[in-house]
Amino acid sequence: MKTLLTLFVLLFSSFVIADEELVGKQLICERNTERSVSLRGIEFIDEENYILVYGSYQVNSKVSLNSDKHTYDPFLTEIIFYTSNQDVARFVVYRDSLKLSYFTNTDSQFSCSIVDLNSKMGIVNIIEQVLNSEVSIIEKSFKEKNKI
Repeated sequence: MKTLLTLFVLLFSSFVIADEELVGKQLICERNTERSVSLRGIEFIDEENYILVYGSYQVNSKVSLNSDKHTYDPFLTEIIFYTSNQDVARFVVYRDSLKLSYFTNTDSQFSCSIVDLNSKMGIVNIIEQVLNSEVSIIEKSFKEKNKI
């Protein structure tokens, strides 16, 4: 009985730690092509909620930047992110590879990295800076190829 109780306490505490270890952390997830860039910024604001900042750019179009607040569920190997409706899973981030995949489009995979915790910038500002930098690179590449 004592062993069972100890096992239960350890199991329960690992779930609590899994939630708390994410609070305050930020991820930047990126998918690039020659003609476009898509970014996702994730900031874990508490044990249940995250802010998603999403920005994109495609050649000959304007930069798009938006943000939402939603919920997430952390698991040992992955973190599942939901839409406004808690019943619908939006995407998953795999903890071992830091790959983000949408459930509706498995070809749409992003590579993520953890934001430096010393950064005083909010996730919106970070995504905005990275997006502007990527747009400059894409536009420069196309301008160099132009003949007229």
